[in-house]
Amino acid sequence: MGVTYQLYHDPRHFRDLVFPFLLENEAAHCLGLGVIHSLIHKPELHNDFQLAAFFDDATAQLLGIAWVTSPQPLGVSQMPVACLPALMEFASGLNHKPSGIAAPYVLAEGFKHAWMQREACSVYNRFEQCIYELTEIQEPRFAPGRVRLANAHDVAILSRWSWSFVVECGMAKGRDKGHVNGKSYARQAVHDKSRYVWEVDGKIVAMAGVQGHTPEGIRISWVYTPPEHRCKGYASQLVARVCEEQLANGKKRCFLYTDLENPTSNHIYQELGFVPVASPLHYTFVYESR
Repeated sequence: MGVTYQLYHDPRHFRDLVFPFLLENEAAHCLGLGVIHSLIHKPELHNDFQLAAFFDDATAQLLGIAWVTSPQPLGVSQMPVACLPALMEFASGLNHKPSGIAAPYVLAEGFKHAWMQREACSVYNRFEQCIYELTEIQEPRFAPGRVRLANAHDVAILSRWSWSFVVECGMAKGRDKGHVNGKSYARQAVHDKSRYVWEVDGKIVAMAGVQGHTPEGIRISWVYTPPEHRCKGYASQLVARVCEEQLANGKKRCFLYTDLENPTSNHIYQELGFVPVASPLHYTFVYESR
């Protein structure tokens, strides 16, 4: 199969072209759908992005998409392995070398091996993930407290927690050290009203966020409980209540990414009603010239 790719500079045009393909499997493509939504509705957050669509040479059939919103890794939708040479060509022409790749398992493995041969780089982190989808909540065990939207008074704590979340996910390499990056995440989330906290006796003990709107869903993210408050059911209650609100407000499904090497979190989310739908792979690259 011959494969070519086309670059797109207008996210709205790109959306109109690729959404029918992506919506054939909305859950598996929730990340790409959410990125396109953000590029259109929050362009001020994305000063450097590149979008590509991949086509069958013979039939002009759309086979998949790829995107980069620096400093995030190269994102790749489901597509045939035959697209790999064209994907390599796209990555080679990016404004900056990709910080990593997040793609379906076979594509991520193939790209990693080919990219390491082409570039002087090594793999810093290998992150096997699972994408989950929830359409109906299974009520978790009781935990005291209540859910509320995060506000400006929470920014200092959320800054520390956001950075801790990034570090625990193994995504801190190449990002700002300390709480600078965490503070930017927290402030933006409070501004967007997209971060929730679980509060017990006036003290916040867990956080969770929403981002990445799709036509029928939204992605749950930034789920974090500091070590001293873990194993008490706070995060389960928080995620359940956040999903409940999203479904009540018109979303038909909630999505969530997990680390497959963390059996505890995967078990907890399945108890809440999340069903696994795809298993992507995330690699982080480190370049010798950096």
